[in-house]
Amino acid sequence: MRTLLRLSLLSALILPAVACKGPTGLNADKNLNDLSADEKKSGCESLVEYSEKKISEDDVKRLACITVAVLDVAFGGSEESCNSTYDQCLQEATATQDGNTSCELEGDITCTATVEEYEACVDERIDATLELIKSFSCAELVKMSGEEPAPEGEDESLCSALAQKCPGLFSSEGEG
Repeated sequence: MRTLLRLSLLSALILPAVACKGPTGLNADKNLNDLSADEKKSGCESLVEYSEKKISEDDVKRLACITVAVLDVAFGGSEESCNSTYDQCLQEATATQDGNTSCELEGDITCTATVEEYEACVDERIDATLELIKSFSCAELVKMSGEEPAPEGEDESLCSALAQKCPGLFSSEGEG
């Protein structure tokens, strides 16, 4: 009985500490500005592995073909040509996950966000990408291409909130 009690107590103390580590493997409460170069690199490498597990090679191929279909419509293609372009691309495409994702970070970014907020944004982006892949339709794309763009308003996404706390994080010089 004592052993069971000790194990329960040990679990209660250890599990919250383990639960604080998300896809980066870093402490969720740590401020991004306080990460060492080694933590940034290991966190990035962990996120690459995490992303590759959530987004399959087939998903990467479909996303590349969606881009080709979008270009077809952007240059005046019809729903039929979009479908044909997309289908042909799927037949010819090979997976493009090349493993050359660099985790070398250049420059410093002033950021008041935590690792947890960054991980939430990464998950939001992965989920949005997977939803786009799942719901893609040339009919909808052609329909949207003739509409006026929606007015820009307040974006309440987690990544929008992160961008406010970390100016420059999503710019080309701050990407990582």
